Amino acid sequence: ALPGGYGTLEEILEIITLKQLKYHHKPIVILNARGFYDSLLEQFENIIKWKFAKTECRQLYHVTDDVSDALEYIDNYEPFTFKDKWLT
Repeated sequence: ALPGGYGTLEEILEIITLKQLKYHHKPIVILNARGFYDSLLEQFENIIKWKFAKTECRQLYHVTDDVSDALEYIDNYEPFTFKDKWLT
C-alpha cells in the first residue's frame, strides 16, 4: 500500500482483515514513505495493547519505507499460520 487517501486506507484495512480471516495468504506491504502511516501504525499498536488483537497480528503485514525491502519481502514471502481464535 502506497500513501493515499480514504480509499487506500479502507483497502488496507479490508485486505488485512481478509488475511486475518484466512480468505487469502498473500503478502501485504505498507510502504511508510516519509512516515505517512506512522499514526495508523500507532493505532494498530493500540489495538494490540488494548487486546482487541493478538501480537501475532503484526505478522499480517510488513512495514517498510524502502521499495527494495518491500520487493524483497514479497519475493521471499512465506505465509504464517495463525490460530483459529483471535482473542483469548
